[in-house]
Amino acid sequence: MPFHDRHGRATAGNREDRLYRLQRDAEENQASALLPGEEIRFVGLTCVEMYTPSTIGALRRSLVHLEWVRDDEFEPPFTNLDRWLDITRGNPFGGAWANLSRIGDKSEGRPLGGGLTAVMPVGFSEAWAGLYSITPSLSCLVLHFVADDTTALSLHQPFQVEWETEWRRRDGGGWTMPGPVNLRREAVNNIRRDLRERCHDWMGANLPGVFTGSRNSSGAMPSIEIFTCELARPFTRTDPVAGIDAYPHVLRIDNEFDALAADGLPGWRLSLLDDEIGNRDYALRLGARVADIDNDLNPYGGLTNHGLGNYLSHRISGFATRYGINCLLAEYERHVAGIRDRVAASSQPTNRREQVAQFEHLFRLVTDESFDARIVASELRVMAQEEWRFCREVLPFKYIHEWRREHEPDLASNLRESTLIRTENLLAAEQLLRDSISNVSSIVTARVDLRLATTVLWLTWVAVGTGVIALVVSILALLGGG
Repeated sequence: MPFHDRHGRATAGNREDRLYRLQRDAEENQASALLPGEEIRFVGLTCVEMYTPSTIGALRRSLVHLEWVRDDEFEPPFTNLDRWLDITRGNPFGGAWANLSRIGDKSEGRPLGGGLTAVMPVGFSEAWAGLYSITPSLSCLVLHFVADDTTALSLHQPFQVEWETEWRRRDGGGWTMPGPVNLRREAVNNIRRDLRERCHDWMGANLPGVFTGSRNSSGAMPSIEIFTCELARPFTRTDPVAGIDAYPHVLRIDNEFDALAADGLPGWRLSLLDDEIGNRDYALRLGARVADIDNDLNPYGGLTNHGLGNYLSHRISGFATRYGINCLLAEYERHVAGIRDRVAASSQPTNRREQVAQFEHLFRLVTDESFDARIVASELRVMAQEEWRFCREVLPFKYIHEWRREHEPDLASNLRESTLIRTENLLAAEQLLRDSISNVSSIVTARVDLRLATTVLWLTWVAVGTGVIALVVSILALLGGG
């Protein structure tokens, strides 16, 4: 018989099991609580969007809709982004950059002296942005969304609740019993996911590109969560016993093996580890202990979310664009694999109407994203072959873990090597895919021609038979009349 908790909810187990769990709940809540004086501050989220030949038109329309395409009458004049795109995408080389500077919330009105505004995502007060020409066919927008005061403390919410073990029935039978530590971790992950989705949805509604506007996108977008701690030093290994339930483990900021640091960004550490297995969300984290941060932030606005957003936007955008390149190639790999499976399905015998519909769909896929994949991969392969071009203006993040630092190159070199391998594989797979589509198309055409020839032959015999019958009837009619 199920036991009911203090809220009247039915649970599994007997009364002794439940009393034991209540005692453990108190211990886990205490062990995973924030230390006195600790403040985990969510600074903001850096988002990366890419624009290719099939998506650049959406960016141009978005810039006009947001009223970001204009020449300011103030000095110095702001860049006319539409003309900037014309120049950079018509140039045989990439590497140009347009600083969009601070983007204020629309409710503030247009800043004195000019500047850009937009209706910010819920929970964010402003953004810092830059538009980059990676190659002639690939433009990149990096937006650093700055959290408002309420959102900045959102990661505190799971630690302000006394959690009780939940008894959850599994779909396949049986029960699971997540305790306070796991429930807090689950709540933290949900908050992070919600903040990413707000910015992702905002990008899709206002500045759609490959990650947020393509009908074949996986729904993920490259992003970097930025946060600070008052006491804990992010991505530092904790005691393996005492740290199991401690708040750094709940927040997933205690893993050192996948963390990196750069001399040009004192105090900050970047983690490649994400809560999702395989990092399907393309989400990274950048954190620092406040005491370790470079104190020379006055030119940027001081040690505030505004100041840190301004400061970091000048330092991590180069890395963000290179990370975005690898995420873009991963999207194309998934896309090409999807078309490959569709081609295989199309080669199976079906009725003619279904085959025509399948090939119309394949044609649309091949003429937009696959065209993008081929031309973008070709340009990126050339870019990545020159180390100075790929690694220019990219912070040389190196692994903190001693063994990895000794045996692995810096992150920029890893991203460059990954780009070279992925572009080679993508170009080969895309060419093989086109050959396969051509072969399948020939087979289907031959089948249709054979069916048509059979139909024509059958109709011919029918016509001949009808003619013979008509001739016989005519002869009989003449004989009868004679």
